[in-house]
Amino acid sequence: MILGTAGYMSPEQARGKAVDKRADIWAFGVVLYEILTGKPLFTGETVSDILAGVLKEQPDLSAVPVRVRRLINACLEKDPKKRLRDMGDYSRLLEMEGAAEAPGPEGIAAKARTIGWSVATAALLALSASFALLYFCKEPPAPHVVTRFEYSLPEGQNFTRTGRHVLAILPDGSKLAYVANHQLYLRALDQIEAQPVRGTNEDPMEPVFSPDSQWLAYFVPAGEVNSGSPGGAWVLKKISVAGGAPVTLCQLPVAPFGASWSNGTIAFAINTGAQAIPHSGGSLRTLVNADPKKEQVM
Repeated sequence: MILGTAGYMSPEQARGKAVDKRADIWAFGVVLYEILTGKPLFTGETVSDILAGVLKEQPDLSAVPVRVRRLINACLEKDPKKRLRDMGDYSRLLEMEGAAEAPGPEGIAAKARTIGWSVATAALLALSASFALLYFCKEPPAPHVVTRFEYSLPEGQNFTRTGRHVLAILPDGSKLAYVANHQLYLRALDQIEAQPVRGTNEDPMEPVFSPDSQWLAYFVPAGEVNSGSPGGAWVLKKISVAGGAPVTLCQLPVAPFGASWSNGTIAFAINTGAQAIPHSGGSLRTLVNADPKKEQVM
């Protein structure tokens, strides 16, 4: 597929070949020619006619001021290997004096200013065209896709602690975790069966994934395993999604209600308000105190 405006395309671009900055240098030469002469360099009734001129015609530079002919000619070499390699070298190709006339100092200065502005304007236009080509030809963003699915627990599995949070989904949507039979399970959505997370058979609840999808935090009772009671002391743990031993973060005096993990902090609610702890462990801090008689700490 060929992308671009026919009259400004380099020969290699018109042939659908790979292009680099030398195609921009060709476009610079075309734009500079138009600025100095007031007419397009390549014309034709159809796009095919214009492209044929780009590929075969040798540009007529007779209408271009003598001082810039070498520069434009170097920009419009059909073979990119012979073309001007870097726009920083343009000044070396400017003739110091015109061949047809020798104006006085003021005329030379005026011409120098005019040509300088023409070169700068052409460079700006060519650069803008390059950015526009990159912007409009880039791949559009992928459309937002909503995925809905159903997952039935395997025979013999039942959600633990009905009424509590027993399900979590990875931020990237590739996996889900759930609590069944007092055990955490992890299931990749491109697989049929869920796999038990080793070391989490302590009656966990309230699972939550880390924002980077690398860790899974959960709460377990601090007392007897499978106690069946949401009261009493609880422990917050985390485990790597890739596998490994659970890491204990802190102990709570009461059962939590829900959890959220963001900005390096795990936050959760308890019956006296909301608390948080760094994801690497440490001291608990109060976010919201549910007792209106006590000062709230935000």
